[in-house]
Amino acid sequence: MSTNSDASGGRFRRAELVTSSPEEQLQELLGDSARLYARFEELIQQATADADPELVVRLVEVGGQTEDPIRVLAMQRMAGVALHRIAAQQPRTDLARWSRPLELALQLLVPVLDAQPHEPELLYLLAVILHELGDDKAATRALERVLELEPQHPQARTVQRHVLQVVGRPKPDISRLVPSLDRFRPTIRSIIERAGELEDRRISLCMIVRDEEEMLPGCLAAAAPFVDEIIVVDTGSVDRTREIAREYGASVHEFPWNGSFSDARNESLRHATGDWILWLDADEQLVAEDGPQLRELARRTWVEGYQILETHFLGSGDDGTATHAPMRMFRRRPEYYWTGSIHEQVAWALPSWLPGRVQPTTVRVDHFGYMADVVEDRDKRARNLELLMAQHASDPSAFTSFNIGSEHAAAGDWQQAHVWLERSLSELRDEPGIWHEQQWAPLLLQRAVTARRLVGDIDGTIMLAEEGLRAWPQYT
Repeated sequence: MSTNSDASGGRFRRAELVTSSPEEQLQELLGDSARLYARFEELIQQATADADPELVVRLVEVGGQTEDPIRVLAMQRMAGVALHRIAAQQPRTDLARWSRPLELALQLLVPVLDAQPHEPELLYLLAVILHELGDDKAATRALERVLELEPQHPQARTVQRHVLQVVGRPKPDISRLVPSLDRFRPTIRSIIERAGELEDRRISLCMIVRDEEEMLPGCLAAAAPFVDEIIVVDTGSVDRTREIAREYGASVHEFPWNGSFSDARNESLRHATGDWILWLDADEQLVAEDGPQLRELARRTWVEGYQILETHFLGSGDDGTATHAPMRMFRRRPEYYWTGSIHEQVAWALPSWLPGRVQPTTVRVDHFGYMADVVEDRDKRARNLELLMAQHASDPSAFTSFNIGSEHAAAGDWQQAHVWLERSLSELRDEPGIWHEQQWAPLLLQRAVTARRLVGDIDGTIMLAEEGLRAWPQYT
């Protein structure tokens, strides 16, 4: 009786060599949406190469069973793109083979957009499919909506110009081959109409505070007119902080300090009821003329998070100011929460991997907490360093090293700042992905350049500054 052996000398049954179907492979990963999405992408690429539109449909039906709505939308878009590409591979002389993937794309996109018409990428894809199927008028209207929602959409304007050039040209009658087109026309008209109807959404300002009677009024006065509720979590104030918050209409909740900023911030999420979360610290102030933008941003329900432009006023020496673009406004969802005991982060949870879901803005916030007199009054440097060193010991990361270096820099200890900022640079370069795409990377580089200069490493200063200018030419 014959047997088979693996390379390590073990034995396995021949039946174990049977490969599961693509659909079964996805079914096994439904509980892990990240791995599911990665495998889905691989299988879709193979189905596209094999020109198998029916498999594309089966894959998206299985992938759509995951409980991650963002990845479901991403898979639906990927499937629509794949179907369009498969159609492009077919000869136009064989209308049946050419039109079949397009009809399947129509059957995929229309129900999704009927439920969620404010999805610019899916609406753009629908416009492309409609153009391919000969309905240039509907395609033009859909593209107009896309550009209303996303004026800077990278492809929509180019496709719009092309469609306008060919409107009215004779095209083959494929209505018999694509019966879905006539059946879906009323729904498509409704989708295009509703895509332009953006509704107001509620914004919750979430804050954690302790002994902030000096700075809190300025923060709340600037932000209050542009939010629907203010949630303040107090971690043990002994001054008038809570009374001041209530004067501005805040809902105040006490939370015993446990050493974790993330726990305190997540407590504010527990009390929030808005569609969006805007988070600020008491030593930050929204620039007044930018406040109305928040209302417009909140209406864009296809976006999951926004970066603002924050200017840190350093207030001593020749440091002047520093600017970066942190995530400060995001959709209120259970899966979005803070981590890290100090210099806590929420951006990790948002789908920055999906284009258009996390967007920059021109909303400005001024931060006064690094002013020398403010820091000294609060005596918080020692506390910050203690918390950061504990965090580094339990969970070392480039971001923690950056924050340790920043605390030393704020205290004027540039030798230690240099050590930790260089460590952060090294750790960040070793992490997966493109290091300079991290939100805080420009601030790291700016401080590391300053540290090199102040410790006398002039050649290293020039080299790092030039690298930064190549990565972010807009910083010149």
